[in-house]
Amino acid sequence: MGGTGAGKSTVGNILSEMTGLQLFEVGHIVKQFYFNDTIKRYIDDNTSCEIAHIKARDYILSKGKEFITRQRLSYTDELIKKHGNDYFVKSLLLMHQRESLIIVGPRTTLEVTTIRKYMHIPFFVGLTCSNDILTKRFINREGEFMDSLSAKSIFSKRHDIEEMWGIAELMHYCDIVLSTDNHDPYLLADYIFASYIEFINKSKQSI
Repeated sequence: MGGTGAGKSTVGNILSEMTGLQLFEVGHIVKQFYFNDTIKRYIDDNTSCEIAHIKARDYILSKGKEFITRQRLSYTDELIKKHGNDYFVKSLLLMHQRESLIIVGPRTTLEVTTIRKYMHIPFFVGLTCSNDILTKRFINREGEFMDSLSAKSIFSKRHDIEEMWGIAELMHYCDIVLSTDNHDPYLLADYIFASYIEFINKSKQSI
């Protein structure tokens, strides 16, 4: 867990390679839900799912990343207001019951509670980073798709939403919290894996 740009995806993917565990990003689940709902707009008696898929893809490409990102944020807010802010995490866990997973990107206390409810022995890792570095990482990551001012604006909105959801409070629920400021992600992954093994061994002893 951690804010946008904290290095969750980078470290998570390294851990996935190390452990062989399947990785899911909450942000990608949101994108998939959004894309699936966009496809549904084009499905009718005269349009196959395949054609609807192509039309939805073309619509997204024609609008550009900045527009779609803002639209998807609004879409996410609507679903969260309707179903609760654990909607995407809960949907993922119900689709992969009894599986060991790496989940990247929970951002609320309710999501933490849901993970604890549906996963056997969850191990929470918090990643922190200075705000200046977070901003630079996001702008560099999105620079291929939009100018730096637009990227900075979107990052600022995401940061405000994450603060509203209480992302800083999540660090209190983590089993370990690590800073990613100028730290090698492979070394961080090694440390997380070793900490996880120690955590599991202690959990087994206490059962």
